[in-house]
Amino acid sequence: MKPVMDELRAKKQEAAKIRNSNLTVAEQEAQLTVIDKDIAALEKKAAEIRKQNMQDFESILTKDQRKTLKEMKKEGRDKFNKSHPQGPKPYCKIIPPQHFPQKIENK
Repeated sequence: MKPVMDELRAKKQEAAKIRNSNLTVAEQEAQLTVIDKDIAALEKKAAEIRKQNMQDFESILTKDQRKTLKEMKKEGRDKFNKSHPQGPKPYCKIIPPQHFPQKIENK
């Protein structure tokens, strides 16, 4: 997992540098499109690793331990749902890029 997370962190830093660069908006979008695809692939790979790790972990548990784990997961999910009411929050809304101020191109 560590190599995947390190690469993911590096890609996100690379994206941040591009966003803060003096490139035109079109150039930024072109470069960020490629990086966003890489980030999505890395996040998918990390999710698959997490899923496999959980399956491996659960496979070594006894029947009673699996039952306890299932109860713990349910309690955690209930606690999360209680502290995170459903529905979108205004500050979490995704704003399309065309609504951000455009960078002024250097001439």
